Amino acid sequence: VEMGGVAFQTWGEGEAMRFAAVQMSYPSTDWNDRNVCGRAERQVWFATTNDRSIAAVKDPKKRKERLKEAFSAWHNPVTQLIEGTPADSILRERDVSHKYSVRPVLNLAEVIDYEHKMQCRKALAGGTSGDDDGGGGNAVPASMAGPGPAVVFVGDAVMTVDPVLAQGFTFAMESTADLAQTLRRCCGSGMGAQIPAAATDDSDSESPPEACSLKFNPDRLRDELDFRYHKRYDRLLGLLRSTELVQALAQPESGTVSGFLSRNFVRPMMRLAPEIVKRRVFNYTMRYSLGLTLKTGEKTKEKESGAELSTER
Repeated sequence: VEMGGVAFQTWGEGEAMRFAAVQMSYPSTDWNDRNVCGRAERQVWFATTNDRSIAAVKDPKKRKERLKEAFSAWHNPVTQLIEGTPADSILRERDVSHKYSVRPVLNLAEVIDYEHKMQCRKALAGGTSGDDDGGGGNAVPASMAGPGPAVVFVGDAVMTVDPVLAQGFTFAMESTADLAQTLRRCCGSGMGAQIPAAATDDSDSESPPEACSLKFNPDRLRDELDFRYHKRYDRLLGLLRSTELVQALAQPESGTVSGFLSRNFVRPMMRLAPEIVKRRVFNYTMRYSLGLTLKTGEKTKEKESGAELSTER
């Protein structure tokens, strides 16, 4: 839709209604539909509602009219955007919000990891390595204290938080950067490891099997991945809490305590609050959602971990 570059997002108070629009441009060869830079300019918009009667309409033209009727009382240019969009270009999709999904309700991997750590601690307390060969006094490496993640997820595969704060792409870049930094630390020069080759069935061979040289240290790589795997929950938990707070304030649900408090107390206070107060609250909420308000000890621990890996490398 051509609307002159308007970008906004508006939330309603009922039926989970939301409307947002943002400018988009793309290369175009049509001289009648391009700017001086050779690009066509459009407006991309989306609307949400939990009114199932609108989604149940099969005919695109009738569904467009129902949608326009539902948003008829909204500010401009909401109705103009809906009206100016061809009915066949309005896509209908089911929008599902996953709440409280920082981690699984029952994570069997963490249960196994915890039991394995307890076994290793008992072995260390008894002065043995935990092996059946009776080797005493051997310290159990950190990587042996738990298997850690077997698969590393990045991007949207890591989280299923409702995209209220629009940080999905940001979180994807962060997780990818963490993985790249881990690989640089653990797979650089001097970080290789020697592992014995598997025994062969050739009984005629008298020479011992040669060791296989790896380009990385598997124990250190697993330790680093395990550290970032658990640290990521702090960042994700902050994003989830901020999302729930913003959603409760901006789109209160009828019949709920949070909706009642938001509509009758929080919103009136926000209207009366000075601009400097609202700006500070907003800035802190965004910093918290981005993980920039973590405790100094957690940041120091991460720096020490990185320094230790770099020194030993």
